[in-house]
Amino acid sequence: MKIDMKNLRPLSFWEWLVCGAGMFFIGLGVGYIDVEVFDYGIGFFIFGLILEIPAFYLIFKHK
Repeated sequence: MKIDMKNLRPLSFWEWLVCGAGMFFIGLGVGYIDVEVFDYGIGFFIFGLILEIPAFYLIFKHK
């Protein structure tokens, strides 16, 4: 599968915001898990993964 890079456009502000928020919550969850606060850590990690689902869709379908 070859990706044609000339048909891509820059990401919009909202696409960057969704990606950044998802990564923030994944990192926050990993940090909480690292200090053994598992209830919050797992919740933030899963919330970050849920935010990343539309983020990956926006990135790979933004032609």
